[in-house]
Amino acid sequence: MNSKYNVEENKIIINNIEIYMDYPIKDIKELRDKIFILLDIPRGIKLTEKEDCNILCYNSSGIFQWRISSSLPKGIESKELIPYISIDIQEGNLYGFDFWGRKFHIDTFNGNLLDFKTFK
Repeated sequence: MNSKYNVEENKIIINNIEIYMDYPIKDIKELRDKIFILLDIPRGIKLTEKEDCNILCYNSSGIFQWRISSSLPKGIESKELIPYISIDIQEGNLYGFDFWGRKFHIDTFNGNLLDFKTFK
């Protein structure tokens, strides 16, 4: 991938475009022409859907693509408002992990949750 980016706390610079996030950047993963950003949500704040959906995607040109969906995959009736704690790329797929030991498969094209597994 040819994207160039630099991270400074809550700012990412993608191909000379400065993008400011509401929270510090905890992790970044790349796949094809997409950059996936995990925001580090601090403890002790009131959580809203914005904090719960703390995985974002930009393309390699620095254009916003999506924020992870709050719609749940089949098998989960509710999800307590807890932010994702890590992201990973495995065999070309994007996954988000939460504090409760769930591994969510994320659609890289639109941020929808495809399915989940418990890994604890």
